[in-house]
Amino acid sequence: MNYCLTLDLNDDPKLIEECKQWHSPESIRKEIPEGIRTTGVQEIEIFLLHTRLFMNVETSNGSRREELEKMLSSLPSHKKWELLIDNYQKRLKNTGNHRKWQKMERIFKFTDCI
Repeated sequence: MNYCLTLDLNDDPKLIEECKQWHSPESIRKEIPEGIRTTGVQEIEIFLLHTRLFMNVETSNGSRREELEKMLSSLPSHKKWELLIDNYQKRLKNTGNHRKWQKMERIFKFTDCI
């Protein structure tokens, strides 16, 4: 299963740099990726353009997003991580729900065209 998600960061260059630092291999607490891995997530990539983040999540077990979120929220280390990172993030307007990360709609897939 593959999820493509997006959110915006607070528009403050200092905070954006701090957020990038927290996500660096040198700074991220090892229990965060270790805990995420226990939920069946194989890979997460996050990309940044100005204040917009794009996250690609690949899972091995076909878990639905709601199931993954429930498993993650049960991990004490992940709760602390979310509280920390929430300081840098903001919710997208006009989405109709409370989630920070919003699922993106795929509108094109190259291999479908060949």
